Amino acid sequence: MHDTVVYPARPSEMLEMPLTLAQSTALSKLADHVADFLPGKPHPFADQGISFAGVAASLGLAKFWRNGSKLPSICQLLSLTLDQRPATFCALLIQVVQRGIVYRLNKGQPITREHIEELNKLISSVGYKIPDLYDPKFLDSLPRRKDPSGESAEVIGAELETLKQGLVGLASLAPQERGYRFEKVLADLFEAFKLAPRGAFQLIGEQIDGSFELEAETYLVEARWQNEQMGQEALLVFSGKVSGKAKW
Repeated sequence: MHDTVVYPARPSEMLEMPLTLAQSTALSKLADHVADFLPGKPHPFADQGISFAGVAASLGLAKFWRNGSKLPSICQLLSLTLDQRPATFCALLIQVVQRGIVYRLNKGQPITREHIEELNKLISSVGYKIPDLYDPKFLDSLPRRKDPSGESAEVIGAELETLKQGLVGLASLAPQERGYRFEKVLADLFEAFKLAPRGAFQLIGEQIDGSFELEAETYLVEARWQNEQMGQEALLVFSGKVSGKAKW
């Protein structure tokens, strides 16, 4: 994609008016659609610009981004930009798409032509049009969304049955070996559903059992095998351990 002139589909004198109820509703749908294009905030060891927070900072919109729940933060970023910096609204969306394409491609979950076509409809409902996102060459360069097939469902079903048998078999293993094998079963489970699992690793002062990704967010995994059902006291201790993990 290249830089281009973007323009509102509505009269320019309307740009300074407060957002209408219809626009606010459309922005909520737009935020929901682009939410999985990028992480809300970057992994501490990753490119800090590959995130919604990074995009906002690069365009001088950092004050419009809040560090909280992802979807409300995206909605606020879009709404305040359109309301207070309308000339930057289209540039914001272009950056989200450009960086999202790189991010999702690296994760093996590329943004598809259908993603962009739906995005164009949502942008239009706000009252804008971005010519670059309609460029036939750009659209043709994107992969098409693959429809789930019966064959893929059968493959996943077979994998799950294998994982189930492996999980049941852990009960007969020695505690230490069982713990390591349990982590492997979890990693295989996440891999079966294309959640980009990562094995155990260490941060400063703590051990992380693993992680997986869902809708462009990273989730830390803390796993423990128990022969008996855990009581409330043990769960509270475990909850405290999980809560004390590094927040990304």
